[in-house]
Amino acid sequence: MLLRRLLCACLALCAALPAMAAEPCGPYRVGLYEFGALYYRDAHGDWAGIDKDIIEELRKRTGCLLHTSTESRVRIWSLLSQGKLDISTSGISTPERDAYARFIPYLATRNFVLLRAESADMAASMDAFLSHPELKVGVIRTFRHGAQYDGWLDKLRSQDRVYETADYPTLLRLFAIGRVQAILNINTNWRPMLADSSLAGHFQIADWAPRETVVGSLVLSRSRIPPEVAQRFEKALHEMREDGTLRAIYGKHADPRVADSMMLH
Repeated sequence: MLLRRLLCACLALCAALPAMAAEPCGPYRVGLYEFGALYYRDAHGDWAGIDKDIIEELRKRTGCLLHTSTESRVRIWSLLSQGKLDISTSGISTPERDAYARFIPYLATRNFVLLRAESADMAASMDAFLSHPELKVGVIRTFRHGAQYDGWLDKLRSQDRVYETADYPTLLRLFAIGRVQAILNINTNWRPMLADSSLAGHFQIADWAPRETVVGSLVLSRSRIPPEVAQRFEKALHEMREDGTLRAIYGKHADPRVADSMMLH
């Protein structure tokens, strides 16, 4: 009798295992935003980039249903703050954002100032740029650039010298036509800019915050992503870093020297 009961219990457990393994994860909506090597259209017009590849790898490793859509960065932060979006990528943590989202770091980048060639001589530093009221800078609305650059931008905003755009293509157009004399950009994005005939040869790169690193993270809505699912994503990203997958993804879309510097340690 005891043996029969044990056998029945084992059979019941085995029957439950497939159901446990098939426990649904998602579907979750992922908001991606166009930004150089992170997310861009390739030569065939298809979406490509570091963040796209990372989401595809996370989809395979976690078994979660992840549906991507392309949004402006402004709209992504708005939706996340309202609890209307599940996930985004390459987000920078701030105290305000920490209230409604979890951040799982996966890449390190640095911001640089890109100056139009005709303005470079008069703007050799942050202070020099500030001293020329005719010079203006362009940024993408809601972006954070690190303490030094954000402090500099606050001073320029008080003088009405900052153009804030909704997206990356608009930022590059303003820079290309000379509407702004400088923009902030991360080092992963130089390669496509140097290949752009409207920009190549028309700008110089300045490093005004050499010690400041910006950490990009997977952004998970606190109200929509359960803690156990967040742990699943964190484990997958850790494994991707340890087995070289992240480095391979960075190297696919960015200059190899830049790709090495993107690794978090």
